[in-house]
Amino acid sequence: MHRPHTDSPSHPSPTPPSCLPPPAPTYPTHSQPIGSARDLCGVKAMSEAPEELLAAMSNGEIPTIAADAPVEGWTAGAVPTSFDSATAWPKCSTMINDIRDQSNCGCCWAFGTAEAASDRMCIATAGNILLPLSAEELCFCSSSDGCSGGFPLSAWQWIGRNGLVTGGQISDGPFDHLGLCSDFSLPHCHHHGPQGKVSSPKGHT
Repeated sequence: MHRPHTDSPSHPSPTPPSCLPPPAPTYPTHSQPIGSARDLCGVKAMSEAPEELLAAMSNGEIPTIAADAPVEGWTAGAVPTSFDSATAWPKCSTMINDIRDQSNCGCCWAFGTAEAASDRMCIATAGNILLPLSAEELCFCSSSDGCSGGFPLSAWQWIGRNGLVTGGQISDGPFDHLGLCSDFSLPHCHHHGPQGKVSSPKGHT
């Protein structure tokens, strides 16, 4: 069944996605050589891409353009030296400035996509839809092993095919009061979140 891209904040979906994350991985990187935390870097090389993703790119389901392709209407001189999207779209500044914590999990590919999609939805609706979309669903539903890295293109493909439920930080985020469908479930990294405690995701004990 195709799920909507958002659920109303006054009537959030009572059921999170059916896929659940694995236990939080541990990486013994302290005092280890440089490169020992490579798995946490997240985005995999296209040489590791699954056949389904390559086929979607080949048949045009996922459009691609060359990195040096010209962009109609733009010239090098037209690109500003600096740009702040939160200032350009102030109605979406809360969304744009919400930097999420991916915990000890190499799922930046899912977080980056969920955050970009959330920002774009807000901007496209002139701030009328200010709802974060779920990195939890992307990380653990669009991939069988999301904490071991993945592909942003696969995440966008998942959104195009299935939609994406709402979801934000595990706790302490600017949208906690909305009762979102599927917040991220792994604990804060302590350099981001509350020191000395691990918050539990809403609805879990």
